[in-house]
Amino acid sequence: MIVRDLVEDRELGIAVKWAPDSFLDNEITGVVTTDLADPSPYLEPGGVLLTGLVWWRRGDPDTAMADYADRLVRSGISALLAGEAAHGPTPEALVAACRDRGLALLAVPRSTGFHTVSAFVHRTLAESEPGARPLGARERRTLTALVSEGAGTAALLDGVRTALAASYCEIATDAGRTTASGVPDPGALRAVRPVPVPGSSPVDTWWLRVVSDRPVPPRALAEAAGIVSLERARVEAGREGARRAADRLAELLHRPWADRAAVESALAACGLAGARPLTVVAARIRGDRTGVEWARSALEEALRADDREPVVGRTPDGRAVAVVPGEAAELPEALRRTWALFVTLLSGRGTPYAGVGEPVADPEELASCLVRAGYALDAAEAGAGRDGVLAAAELRGLAGLVAGVAPAVRRDYHRRVLGPVLDHDGRTGGDLLHTLRVFLDENGSWVRTARLLHVHVNTVHYRIRRIETLTGRDLSDLDHRLDLRAALLCS
Repeated sequence: MIVRDLVEDRELGIAVKWAPDSFLDNEITGVVTTDLADPSPYLEPGGVLLTGLVWWRRGDPDTAMADYADRLVRSGISALLAGEAAHGPTPEALVAACRDRGLALLAVPRSTGFHTVSAFVHRTLAESEPGARPLGARERRTLTALVSEGAGTAALLDGVRTALAASYCEIATDAGRTTASGVPDPGALRAVRPVPVPGSSPVDTWWLRVVSDRPVPPRALAEAAGIVSLERARVEAGREGARRAADRLAELLHRPWADRAAVESALAACGLAGARPLTVVAARIRGDRTGVEWARSALEEALRADDREPVVGRTPDGRAVAVVPGEAAELPEALRRTWALFVTLLSGRGTPYAGVGEPVADPEELASCLVRAGYALDAAEAGAGRDGVLAAAELRGLAGLVAGVAPAVRRDYHRRVLGPVLDHDGRTGGDLLHTLRVFLDENGSWVRTARLLHVHVNTVHYRIRRIETLTGRDLSDLDHRLDLRAALLCS
C-alpha cells in the first residue's frame, strides 16, 4: 500500500496540506491512532500517524508543533494524518513545522471517522498480500472455543499471542483503557500493529495490539481480530442485564417524585446498595444520526475503571444517565479529558455534552441531583463550561442560572428587553449598549463608568436616562436592574 491509495479514495476525502515531491509513492506499512503529545514509542518506519491533536491548544507556542514534528520525523513515518474535528482546519504552525522537516501532512475532514481510515488501511494492506499465511484450522478452532466457553478476554489474548507467535498482545481503547496479556518486550515495541475491533459507536472501539519480533501476516492478524470481535459481542451480551437495571434506575430518577423504596431497590439491583455518597452525570450527543446509545457508550467508556462496570442508563427524554459512587471532586476534569477525545472520534457526526450533579448522601435526593445535572448539561450545550462538560457546582449566580436556559429563549429575552437599545445603536452608531454593560459591571458608579468610557459624567447620566426611556426600566430599581443584567447575559 502507498500514500496515493489514501489520497485518491474519494469516500475518505483526505486532502494534502503539504508534501514533498513524489511522496504519493511512499509505502505504508501500518497505521497508529493516538493523541499523545509524544506518540513516538508507538510508531514504526513506514507507518502513518492518525491524530486529532487533542493535546494541542490554540495559543501554544509554535515550538510545541516543531517538537512534535521532530519526534515524528525521527520515527520514520510515511505521513501524518491530522483530523479536523477538534480544531477545524489544520493549524498553520503544524503545516510550517512539517514543511520545514519534509514530512508529508494530510488533512482528514470532520466527516471521516478515524476508525474508517484505520479500517481502510488495514483492509488495503491485507488485500495487498493475498498469499499471506492465514490462521491454521486448529488455531481458529482453539481461539473460537475460548470465546464460546467464556474463558475471558485475557485468556483469549493469550491464545492470540500463541497463534501469532507474538511476544505480547493487548486490547486498548481510544480512551486509554487496556486489557493486557503477557509481558511486553521493550525491544519489540515498534512492531505494534493495532487492528480495530469496532463497537456500537465511534467512541468505544477496541484496538488489538500485537507486539512481535517478526512480521505478522496481515491476513492472520485480521482473522485474529475477527475472533476478538466475537469475544466483544459475548462481553456486550453479558452486560445487557446490568444495562436494563441501569435503565430502570434512570427512569425512576427521571420522575418528579421517585418512590424511596423503589429507588433503593433499583440501586441494589445495580450493585450500589449502601454506596454513599452518589453523584449523577447526564450526557447527550447532539447530531443528526446519533442516539442515546452513543451517549451511553461515551459515559461507560469515560467512567469505566479497573474491573468496575459503571451504572449508565437511559431516560425517556433521550439522555444517558450515570450514577457514580464515592466522592466526585475530580469527576468533571476527568470527563473533560475524555470528552475532548470523543469530539475527534465522532468526527462531525455528533457533539458530546455532559453535566455533573453534586454528591448526595440520601437516595431520595438523587432525582433532584439529576435535575441539577440536567441543567448543567443544558448549560454545557449552550456554550458554558469547557470541552462540553459542566458541573452543577460551577453554575453560580445569575450568569450560572442564565447559562442553562435554552438558546432560543435566551435570544428572545435579549431581544425583547434590549431590542430598542440595539435598534438605536444600529441607526445612530451609538454606544448605549456598551455604556449599560460598563455601568452594571461597575455596580452603578457614575464616576467609574465615566472614567472607563473616557467621557464626562454628565454624558453617562444622559445615556443611562436614554436607556431607561427606551427599555421602560428604572436602573435605580433592583428588579429592573436585574432584568437588564439578565438580558445582557443572554446575548
